[in-house]
Amino acid sequence: MEIEFTVQAYKELEYWRKTGNAKVLKRIAEITESILQTPFLGLGKPEALKYEY
Repeated sequence: MEIEFTVQAYKELEYWRKTGNAKVLKRIAEITESILQTPFLGLGKPEALKYEY
């Protein structure tokens, strides 16, 4: 499985990297890893897509 980030997500990730906020960066890494390991469960409160996505 691959994770696709939107342009906005990349901008926000870069923002958090620049701030150096280790707590937020660790949380982002944990959620990203959780998505890869268990995409239908996990830390980010995943929901099934609705409608025709």
